[in-house]
Order: sequence, then C-alpha cells, then structure tokens
Amino acid sequence: MVPPPPLPPQTAVVSAWLLLKAFSNGCTALTGVEAVSNGVQAFREPVVKTAQRTLTAIVSILTVLVAGIAYLVRTYHIGATPPGEPGYESVLSQLTGAVAGKGAFYYVTIGSILLVLAFQANTAFADFPRVCRAVAQDGYLPYSFASRGRRLVYSHGIYVLAFLCGFLLILFGGVTDRLIPLFAVGAFLAFTLSQAGMVAHWKRQGGRRSRSSMFVNALGATATATTVVVVSVAKFAEGAWLTTLLIAGVTAPKLVVLNSPYRFVINPILDYILEIEEKNPDREIAVLVPELVVQRWYHYFLHNQRAALLKALLLLKGNQRIIVIDVPWYLSS
Repeated sequence: MVPPPPLPPQTAVVSAWLLLKAFSNGCTALTGVEAVSNGVQAFREPVVKTAQRTLTAIVSILTVLVAGIAYLVRTYHIGATPPGEPGYESVLSQLTGAVAGKGAFYYVTIGSILLVLAFQANTAFADFPRVCRAVAQDGYLPYSFASRGRRLVYSHGIYVLAFLCGFLLILFGGVTDRLIPLFAVGAFLAFTLSQAGMVAHWKRQGGRRSRSSMFVNALGATATATTVVVVSVAKFAEGAWLTTLLIAGVTAPKLVVLNSPYRFVINPILDYILEIEEKNPDREIAVLVPELVVQRWYHYFLHNQRAALLKALLLLKGNQRIIVIDVPWYLSS
C-alpha cells in the first residue's frame, strides 16, 4: 500500500459554479455509450434487442465503477493533481497504489487501463467514417468519403480523423483533461440534435404511442441541451472554447430554388452564378456540374447537352474566380 499525497487545503466553498463544474465532470464521464447506437448494424439478430442489452450492460458496469471509485477515493482521501505539472499522478494510479501497492498488480492494472483507453479510441475510428459516409451520401461532404478503400473500410474518414487527432494532441499537449471537454461538447450536441430529430419524427408519425415516445425524446433533448450549455460554460477555458468556436463558425448549406416560368434551365442558373460572383468579389465560386456518362458512344445523341452548354457559357461570361467541377453521373447505375 502506497499512501497518496496529502490533499491541499480547501480553498473554495460549495457554490453554484463548483456544482456546475462537478456536473460537467460527471457528464464527460458518461460519453462513449453512444458507440452502441452508432454501431447497431454490427450486432447480430435481433439487432435492436441485442443493442439494448449491450447498452444496459455498459450503463450498469459504468454505474458500478463510478460509484466504487467515488467511495474508495473518499475512503483513502485521494484527490486529483494538476495535469501537466511535475509530480502529476492520475486518480486511478493513486487509487490502485493505495489499495494494492505499486507491485506487479499495480502495473497489470495500469496496463489494462491503457488497453481499455486504446480500444475506446478505436470506437471513434470505427464510427466517424460511417458518419462521414452518411453525410457524404446526403451531399454535404465529398463523395470519396462514401467509398470503401482497399481494406473495405472508409479510408478517407480514417485519414481525416487521424490527422485531426494528431493536431489536437499537439495543440493541447496531450493533456486529456483539456481534450475531454472538447469532445463532450460535440458529443452532447450530437445527442441533442438526434433527440430533437426523433421528436420531429414522432410528431410526423402521430398516434398514441408516438406521443409517449415524443415525450421521452423531448425530455432527453432538454437534458442533453442543458448539459451542452453547462459543459460549455464550466469547461470553456479548459478546451471547450475550440468546439464552441467551430460550431459558431460553420454555416449550414442553403438550398435555393430558381424559378423558371418559361422552362429555361441554363439562363437562370447562369444569371444566379454571375450574381453570386458579383456580390462576392473576394471569394472563389465553385460550380458543380453533373455530366452524364453513357455506356455507348451513340447514347450521347439521345440526351441533351445542357451540362456542356452551361460550362461553355461560364467560360465565356465568367472569370478566373469561377471554378467548374465536373461530377460524373453514370447512367448505368
């Protein structure tokens, strides 16, 4: 048994701010259970029942572990030490040393924790590419994110996530206490949006059962939205500022429907592009033009050539700030 370092004297009284920070710390400990819902398709039949049992088991185990750690920490008078400073030791390391000493069992336990964290990081590399694939299929990411690589995984999503992870580790010095709030804001915001989407789904479906389900999802959306606000405020200076800044800086795509009373197709599109180019003299305008790809050369004459005409007019009337991107549309598919 190795006694933990003495706790510093209490310098803060219980206040609303301290309770908010404790609440945000507890919420960040709950992130990760969403991996079950993201990977439902990987479960065996019956898919829904198996996923529900798995999620129940994870929540039960998490509850027991958190309650046990809280009890032992209070019993052995263990406190967190400032990360990134000399003499830093995690709470789990102090707890293991206080209970079993720093012998073979200590190193086996710490090694097991390292493996668990490595497997936990793997869930992001399994789920993030799937999310990118779904977004790409809706047209909000390049379609390459929806294509499988040589190892039958969505390679582009994995490459992007690996780059972002490395960048964040360097930016925050590898201190997990600064990275967890960064993740928690995005995770609980995703929970809020998904729950709100389910409310809209049940509202469209209607019926008595839908009303009860809509109430449950509305309650969940309210709880997770409250968590987003609390974590953003309490952990803003510790890393949540980056996610908050990125969320505020990303604008949602806007769908514009061009009216054409005389069934003209090329002219309204061309006028709209030139108008956007004139209103934004300091930006480049990217125009994605779907172009038909046929199986036989003589099929070419059976279809209109509006894409080629639009590109030609953009070349004549546009300028170097208008970029035309061809998107092949295979007729056979």
